[in-house]
Amino acid sequence: MFRKYLQNLDEWLADSNRKPLIIWGARQVGKSYLIKTMFAETRFRKRYIYVDCRTDHDFVSYCEKHVNAEEVLNYLSLANNIVIDKNVLLVFDEAQECLPVITLMKYFCQDHREIPVIVTGSMIRIKIQRTTHKRGRKKDESFLFPVGKINQLTIYPLNFEEFLMNSNKLLYDRIVDYYNHKEPLDELSHTLALNNFYDYLLVGGMPEAVDIFLRTNSYQQSRKVLKDLYDNYLSDMALYQASAESIVRSRKIFENIYSQLNKESKNFKCAAIEKNAGIRELRNPIDWLILSCVVEKSSLLKERVTTPLIESNQSLFRLYLSDMGMFSYQSSVNAQTFIDKETRNTLSGVFLKTM
Repeated sequence: MFRKYLQNLDEWLADSNRKPLIIWGARQVGKSYLIKTMFAETRFRKRYIYVDCRTDHDFVSYCEKHVNAEEVLNYLSLANNIVIDKNVLLVFDEAQECLPVITLMKYFCQDHREIPVIVTGSMIRIKIQRTTHKRGRKKDESFLFPVGKINQLTIYPLNFEEFLMNSNKLLYDRIVDYYNHKEPLDELSHTLALNNFYDYLLVGGMPEAVDIFLRTNSYQQSRKVLKDLYDNYLSDMALYQASAESIVRSRKIFENIYSQLNKESKNFKCAAIEKNAGIRELRNPIDWLILSCVVEKSSLLKERVTTPLIESNQSLFRLYLSDMGMFSYQSSVNAQTFIDKETRNTLSGVFLKTM
């Protein structure tokens, strides 16, 4: 499956001043597939070491006691029977299960910058925040985030460009060619592009949902995947938050994104989530959703654009789901509406405005 981020990874690898790379992103947006299958296996063949911190308990246990680049390199070299040098890629996946790996990136940058290192995982920002703000935490239990010692990349679900490249590469190339020549698209190509566009509105960009749709051409199968992913996102909120109150509020905010946008004033209304609640009560769960990359925030900016952009009113903002497919699933709009040419025009403009 084509992902535009492969180009970002190639540019990072070719950069003579590169630092260890940390990949941010929500669950199931294709981080592991991109890094391991698309990048490591094609660019490094067998000369890469992949560590899954969720399942490699021996490595996690060792790393928690040895936050030293030399010791970790020796451990990995012996465990994988390979001499680690500048031609060997190190991948630490699911790093939220082993935060010392994040600290370790500082020392890789300082002492072994020639070795390409990638760290990725879900909920890393959340785990870091909970660790650094833990109540009762002793001063000697400091967590060292490698500020200035890393490169960063955030992965999102497939956008429409990526979806079209995977569903119909010839059509994509044709559209790009017409665009580059500043010519209007012919009627047949335009019709096919619209069909793909409405497919994207329904299926979205979560890699698993897109993959099963492209393989089976089944909207029903892709919607089943979306339902599972949607439910998993809700379940995650119980695993990574400190209080039951925050869990309930995060879920309510997440589940009400469509209803908030599908009204005349699309700005977020706290009262629609919880009676008599204000932004002060909902700030933490909103921040949690944004940090976990499952929700995007759009703020109202000052009329006169400044650099950097400044919010004109912190209470005026909109929230969007990170994936179009989950948004259409949450809306409960009949799936047939997206594929029936006669009923497509009845779709609310909210779907087009969230693209």
